[in-house]
Amino acid sequence: EGIDKITLHKGENLILTSDYTYKCDKSDHPTKLACTYEQLATSVKPGNQILVADGSLVLTVLECAPAQSQVTCRIENNCTIGERKNMNLPGVTVELPTFTDKDVDDIVNFGIKQGVEFIAASFVRTGQDVRNLRKLLADNGGSQIKIICKIENQEGLENYDEILKETDGIMVARGDLGMEIPPSKVFLAQKFMIRKANIAGKVVITATQMLESMIKNPRPTRAECSDVANAVYDGTDAVMLSGESANSPYFEQAVHIMSRTVTNAEVSRNYNVLFQSIRNSIISANGRLSVGESVASSAVKTAIDVHAKLIVILSDSGKLANYVSKFRPAISSLVLTPDLVVARQCHGLLLGMHSIQVDSLENAGELMEETMYELSNSGMMDPGDKIVFIAGRAASLKERLIITTLSEGKSYNRFNKDGGMFFSRGAILSFGTYDGSQ
Repeated sequence: EGIDKITLHKGENLILTSDYTYKCDKSDHPTKLACTYEQLATSVKPGNQILVADGSLVLTVLECAPAQSQVTCRIENNCTIGERKNMNLPGVTVELPTFTDKDVDDIVNFGIKQGVEFIAASFVRTGQDVRNLRKLLADNGGSQIKIICKIENQEGLENYDEILKETDGIMVARGDLGMEIPPSKVFLAQKFMIRKANIAGKVVITATQMLESMIKNPRPTRAECSDVANAVYDGTDAVMLSGESANSPYFEQAVHIMSRTVTNAEVSRNYNVLFQSIRNSIISANGRLSVGESVASSAVKTAIDVHAKLIVILSDSGKLANYVSKFRPAISSLVLTPDLVVARQCHGLLLGMHSIQVDSLENAGELMEETMYELSNSGMMDPGDKIVFIAGRAASLKERLIITTLSEGKSYNRFNKDGGMFFSRGAILSFGTYDGSQ
């Protein structure tokens, strides 16, 4: 108490206690520290390693004393750390509930009430963890909220297929994962998870330490930029900054450089080969395409064949938009949906997807005319550009595919232009206007 940081020395012993009421004395050289994991003494055994503060401090377990709720460890390296640092137990099955009482309170009394579209669940270990969270959401009026599972430990990796089946999306959380498995194998885990998520049609986010050096420096290393680009080549839907934007004076430069890197990676891909690869992999894994997958696959293949500039999807639930994104079209896609939550979820994470809220999906002809009217008047597309329209079951087109050429169109006031980002961004088909000067 009263000390911001403490210094620990290699070769000395350190006791970890699960009694979180314990506070070390005012010495900056303590021999005993408290942690919040109550089952620590029964979970680890002599010889196990404990990694603290993202691995900056390595401890080796020497003795476990469950009766005293404490573990004696040997300090393996000199380290100065502050309060409330994370702790990883590589190879250990951690006995923790899916969510704590505080998690439940945060989800029910904040997340659901505020209308969040996604919840990222940390340290998901089994498919049952996802089912428990989905039931909590459904029981409290949050059934539309999508779940993103963060795979951060060995147990989650071992149960990945089960988790992938239950979740709406995956986050490859490489920081904590690199504490749980050898760092030399993290790239293999990343490729494995992204590939399986792509085939399943689940959104996947690659996160942690992507431009880590920009926490302190205005420019990233070339290796970091290559890491970001390789995540795109692996098939990720999104990449995420963490400390680079949360704890750096160069947060703006980090966002700009990340954006430019993923854009350059995207435009250098062979999307025809990519489409065929994904389609063949799905058929190999499942034996056939579903009806929705077949419609989406046909739309993407048609767009490739006729050099269309845009795919427009009429979808009530957003499922067809997810299928289109799954086949990785080289062009942007636009989903028209009457559901604002679906519009935000599609726009927020589906690769290459933008969205507009409409009053309903009835009279698809009017929606097609109004789409062309908005595209023509905004200058986003040129007369004669081809557009592929497809619809889900709820739309009046009833799973049909139509190829049309951009015309002047006509406004029927079917679009909700108060949808915030859908129109205020002003660039449905643009990658942005950053000039690369920073």
